[in-house]
Amino acid sequence: MILEDKADLKRRFEAAFQLMHRREFLENKLLGGGIPFFIMDYPIELDGEMQKEIAAFKRRLTAEGIRVLEVDLYDLCMLVIEEYSSIEKMKRLEDRRRGDRFIKAIQSTLDVRDRITPKIKREVEAFEPQIILISGIAHIFPFLRANEILNHLNTELSDIPTLIFYPGTYHNKQLTLFDRIEDSKYYRAYPINELKIAQR
Repeated sequence: MILEDKADLKRRFEAAFQLMHRREFLENKLLGGGIPFFIMDYPIELDGEMQKEIAAFKRRLTAEGIRVLEVDLYDLCMLVIEEYSSIEKMKRLEDRRRGDRFIKAIQSTLDVRDRITPKIKREVEAFEPQIILISGIAHIFPFLRANEILNHLNTELSDIPTLIFYPGTYHNKQLTLFDRIEDSKYYRAYPINELKIAQR
């Protein structure tokens, strides 16, 4: 589904809200046992507006009495770096190692399986959310790839409805970051605004 402008973005969030605040959605009864992972894609040009809409969307769901946990992957990565290294150390490293060498150094610190995923899991266990929102994908490139994170989260959060905000397109199961970089085939997420049930 092509997103054309800010008004279209608001319509997408309205449709998502009408679906996601329903009891059947929260209790994962709409997919016939499928993993409740959903994607809302958007063009990177609307990233600033997207952040405002995500904040308003979270407030609206919370006002309905729904426990919503937003995981901003950029903020999470900063916390992991501070825990296992430091921002200042990474800045000094960047001065010494340029290009791929620096990226690989960051990636080794931001280990998805052993550091990123467990940290998200701890947040989920502490907060016990009914809905999880995953944002910040645009801001962790090129250090982490979305499909790697999503594949790990599938195994840990398979029973909690999770909505991923993806800067690019998700079409025919293909993730294309920024509409330019093919990320991977991803078979486990449903485009939230293409579900027929969202139009009821």
